[in-house]
Amino acid sequence: MESNRKILVIDDEPNVLNVVSRFLTTKDFMVAAAPNGEEGMRLFERFSPNVALIDIRMEGKNGFEVMEAITRQKPDFPIIVITGSNDVKDALRAMELGAWDYIIKPMIDIEELYQRLQKAFEKLDLLEQNRKHKEYLEQEVKVRTEKLEARIAELESLLEKKEEQNGKKC
Repeated sequence: MESNRKILVIDDEPNVLNVVSRFLTTKDFMVAAAPNGEEGMRLFERFSPNVALIDIRMEGKNGFEVMEAITRQKPDFPIIVITGSNDVKDALRAMELGAWDYIIKPMIDIEELYQRLQKAFEKLDLLEQNRKHKEYLEQEVKVRTEKLEARIAELESLLEKKEEQNGKKC
């Protein structure tokens, strides 16, 4: 099931980038890895990931800038922050920028990352189901409105004919 799910990993620590990418690949995710924010944005455009894992403290374009750029394009895009920053201000800023989750490195148990990703994909699936249900309901409302309008027009026409007949009798 994961094989059609694509994850973008952006982290300037080569060891983290390699370990996370390899781990996710073993879980059958499609993974694209970027060592900095600039390359991460290029991969975001080309790879069209479902979820991004982003470190916020990087040289050049930092994770906050990457998050801002991504959420400008796709406001509800799932981003999970993976960072060495234990600063509450960073966590708050990440959440304000739309992060779905915040993981502090080093990760003691990398399986936790998999669990967090599973939750993100469950949320994505629910959002997609909600979107489809909303479209269905909107279509139903449209169809029923059209039927009601047609019936109203039919009844108005019958009423006009009845009034004409009553007018001729007088």
